[in-house]
Amino acid sequence: MQNAAISACQRGGHWAQALELLGEAKQRGRGSEGAEGDWKRSSGRKSSGSPVDAITFGAAASACEKGRRWEQALLLRLEMQLAGIETDSVVGNAFISACDKGGAWEWALRLLAGMRHGTPGPDEVTYCAGISACGRAKAWDRALSLLKAMRDDSLQGTGITYGAAVGACEAAGAWEWALGFLEELTWRSLEPGLVDCSSAASAVRRAEGQQWRSTLAILGQMKARKLQVGMVAMSAVIGACAVARQWLRCLEVLAELRDALNLEPDLVACCEAVRACEEGGQSQLPDLLAQVRHRVFLATAETRSSRKGGPSPGTLLLLLLVLLLLVLLLLLLLLWLLLLLIALLLLG
Repeated sequence: MQNAAISACQRGGHWAQALELLGEAKQRGRGSEGAEGDWKRSSGRKSSGSPVDAITFGAAASACEKGRRWEQALLLRLEMQLAGIETDSVVGNAFISACDKGGAWEWALRLLAGMRHGTPGPDEVTYCAGISACGRAKAWDRALSLLKAMRDDSLQGTGITYGAAVGACEAAGAWEWALGFLEELTWRSLEPGLVDCSSAASAVRRAEGQQWRSTLAILGQMKARKLQVGMVAMSAVIGACAVARQWLRCLEVLAELRDALNLEPDLVACCEAVRACEEGGQSQLPDLLAQVRHRVFLATAETRSSRKGGPSPGTLLLLLLVLLLLVLLLLLLLLWLLLLLIALLLLG
């Protein structure tokens, strides 16, 4: 009964209530052990032990994971050790996941290392949680070490495991490794998901240079696998093409957003395309500026409709920055037209 109640708190994310129930269960266990112990000592029988078991602690640890309370999860693990309660891989994974979600990536790796040198040993879920923790800390090199350790433990890994590695590389900007893991997913006959491809495209977008072809290749792979291409992936492709001044590719992706995917480009995508066309001196700039103004209008309208009061200071600052960007782009356009006019006068 107590395990079911704590599990219900875990599913609802009520970590405080879960710990309270665990404390009550331990108190009941101590009381029953005292009374039962006197009777069993007189009869020569052994005590049945505390009703609080590994499953109880595991459910409480999962509740701490939902609440991002990694400190409480570590205290629970210490209590288990002091009580002599043996753990299993599921409970061990719950403690590591709590440290991962709470941002305590070093503790997550310590717990994982302890599982590798003891019992129970880690499984794919364990390594996935450890790699995810490395991704949050942008420690992609540690994520690579965990993948190697996983293979040394004769574990193949799943698509989720390699997806976590792609996410770790994306967070650290290690785009070459992100692409490598994406290829390894295919090589191992593991289907890369939408998040994996989007993360790899975002990693490439942040790189400086001529990596825009890689983002187009990822986009093609997503289409071939019939994944629902979203705004995140398309914005990453447009951004990579803009960095490489591939204005024509930017316009092609924007057109595909509207025509093939029936999606309206967001403000980020429009601004990236504007930058590419402005640097390339192309005539599509006025149309793109009109789209940017339209997106700003929609964003402002959505903000007003979603709030009964006035907009927050953060929203006002964002709108101010966008308006300043529009003014700057308009000034650049006027300067370009002025230079063009001067050139025509000189030629005439």
